[in-house]
Amino acid sequence: MSKDEARRRLASLLPPEIPSLDNLDRAVLPPVLHTTRAAVVPVVFDAPVEATGTGKLTHLVHKSLDTLEECLDCRDTDPDTVRLMSMRKETALGVLNTQAKVDDTALRHKQTDMLPKLLEIIAREEKRLPAVVIDHVLGG
Repeated sequence: MSKDEARRRLASLLPPEIPSLDNLDRAVLPPVLHTTRAAVVPVVFDAPVEATGTGKLTHLVHKSLDTLEECLDCRDTDPDTVRLMSMRKETALGVLNTQAKVDDTALRHKQTDMLPKLLEIIAREEKRLPAVVIDHVLGG
């Protein structure tokens, strides 16, 4: 089936009252009602943000928690406001997930870094114990 045949067949399936997009001279948009938008809250920086990545992330975490609280408290049912709050919520959750990953990585590093210290403590304690006690504990 050629493209022209497919177009004719599709055109025959369309009801006559629905015009094709190709035949529209100009798009007519429905009128928009002016509704109340969510108030824009200015951001006030209480303390200077540290120049390090950790300081910036900590600052963003605090802002994200405030944003989530604002999203949860919002009672406006305007679709635009709901969409805006949804986008703000997703952004805030992304920041919080990043912080969780950073914390998880730091915790894993602390866990792996403890092994050399534990081995050092064991070696030091073995030197302090008499050889007889070590042989008795090890079953030798």
